[in-house]
Amino acid sequence: MATTTVEQQYKRLRAYLNPYLKGPTVDAVLTALAQGSAAYLIDNVRAVNDQLYIATAQGRYLDEVLATYGITRPPAVGLSDDVFRQIGIEVKNRKQVRDLINNLLEAIFGDEFVRASNQARAFEPYNLQDGDTLLVNFDGKNTVEIKFKTGDFQSIAAATAQEVADAITKYLRSLGLTGTAIAKDDGNGPYVEILSDSIGPASSVTVLGGRAQNELKFDEPVPAGGNMSTTWTLSLQPGGVIRFTWTAGANPQIGKLSKGDYVNIYGGGFAASTNEGSYTITDAVGGPVTVSYFEIVNPLGTSGVVVQGTDDAVLFYNPVRKTLSSRLSYAAVYQPTARMLQIFMPAATKVIRRGRIGSAHLHDPPYVSYSLNAQPNGGDNFVISSTVTVQAGANFTNGATVAETVQNMADAINTFSGVRAYANNTVLNVFQADLSMALIGTYSGVAAIEASGPLGDIMSLLPNQEGPYMYDITQPFTVSNIGTTLQQDLDGSMPRVITVADSSQFPDEQGNLIFGYGTQDQEGPVPYIARPSNNTLLISPAYNIKKFHANGTDVALVSEKSSPSISRDGLDYPFYVTDVVSGRLYAQDLINSIAASGINIVFTILYPNDIGLGKWGTIYSENPIIWGE
Repeated sequence: MATTTVEQQYKRLRAYLNPYLKGPTVDAVLTALAQGSAAYLIDNVRAVNDQLYIATAQGRYLDEVLATYGITRPPAVGLSDDVFRQIGIEVKNRKQVRDLINNLLEAIFGDEFVRASNQARAFEPYNLQDGDTLLVNFDGKNTVEIKFKTGDFQSIAAATAQEVADAITKYLRSLGLTGTAIAKDDGNGPYVEILSDSIGPASSVTVLGGRAQNELKFDEPVPAGGNMSTTWTLSLQPGGVIRFTWTAGANPQIGKLSKGDYVNIYGGGFAASTNEGSYTITDAVGGPVTVSYFEIVNPLGTSGVVVQGTDDAVLFYNPVRKTLSSRLSYAAVYQPTARMLQIFMPAATKVIRRGRIGSAHLHDPPYVSYSLNAQPNGGDNFVISSTVTVQAGANFTNGATVAETVQNMADAINTFSGVRAYANNTVLNVFQADLSMALIGTYSGVAAIEASGPLGDIMSLLPNQEGPYMYDITQPFTVSNIGTTLQQDLDGSMPRVITVADSSQFPDEQGNLIFGYGTQDQEGPVPYIARPSNNTLLISPAYNIKKFHANGTDVALVSEKSSPSISRDGLDYPFYVTDVVSGRLYAQDLINSIAASGINIVFTILYPNDIGLGKWGTIYSENPIIWGE
């Protein structure tokens, strides 16, 4: 509650003072402070107090607090306060060594490397329905039936990966579980990933069914199942077992099934029947029609002959138990013997900053691409955006070769505003240059021409994107973001009231300027003493301009006459180069420091394979050997 009276301010000041300090003099001082700047003093006291504890200290104060426990922040890694604080708390509150190491690995490498996960194979949008379910088992213990509701989505029939992930996480939290789901995009499109309820080698995620699985397709779909023509004869067997025998229509490939797989029966000829649901397959026999069958346990099921009706009414899955070791790279602790810990960790860590703050980025502007494997026919349309379409024979003519035609198309498109086209032999790339335009990227015709649809990222066109700054910490001043340009020539013979484009942001008080910052004619700090108007600045008579500065030269305000002090959290946007292994080396040193004596620690570093390198997965793939460290 805000302090509003002198009495309340007095009581708050009294609360921060030793109770043995009392008497009329103390009361008089506290009363005087309460009538003046008590709130300011209390805020300062609170701010100072916060820097004394691990949970609230920041920057160098956090370093000082944790240094008393022998925990130091490596200067080359770029640990944020939040991660360093988490490490400090874990080490200070020592638990069983193996649990402590697992928690440190989580802090340094992040959730995705220390928790088992299961990734959807299908990309958004997802055609879900109100009441759809997803059965998920966490860690071989908790099986949860996650329910999706219309209210969780803007359009449940076109649900995004982020909406599905949020709905899953929300439902798990309502049950008190720590499992979670996130939306990811590796370049092919957004999809959903479910993370385990715990960290360490025992964590696992297994999807066991539910109608939502038919849309999301978590590991692992079985390449079996018929189509809308497949006919099933359902017969009741002893013990509540129902046998599904293939008796007509397309072959459902039952021979590919194994006992323990599960079947999703939803919609089509089974809609609104007691046969709908997800069931474990107890037996499966392949073979010809009328011989091939699978069996499930469903005491409420009914017999009869059912035409499948839709291609996806009967789908089969293998309930793969995804563990940490299912990943190519992970961070985990194993104890093969009583006095040995085997620790697996990736070569690089998450704690090295790779966000937009302070880093430079290669932009991927939005564009569409057309690959012409043949000449277009007259009247064929290339729909580039909501406002730009070019037609063969109308907007451009076919050349002697496909490459010439592509160049003709580029020339025609470049006459339109908001787009820019480039011909690359038989491929046409059209880049968007107008934020209000919506790319479409389709082709209508019968020629062998492929259209890509929208590619790239609209973020590349947005103004005022965060970017890095280069700081020269050897210079004895720091330049602010306030600046203008000269509207006159300036040298030592000119009047001291100088004309600039706009000085309204410069303080009307004593300060310092830099002329031509970053150029060979840079001069400053130059003291100024006033801002006579919004287009002038008054140079101090104690300073003589030493160089000639032409009309249009930059004029920057000096924020302080000392070298810049760069914060470690990246909020000053420093340009940085990261060492991809320094974070992992710090993790190894930290684990060695907290391990009990007599315990032998063996580190296994998991380097990436050749995925991502040129010609990967072919006989020409690069040798995936990592040289040196």
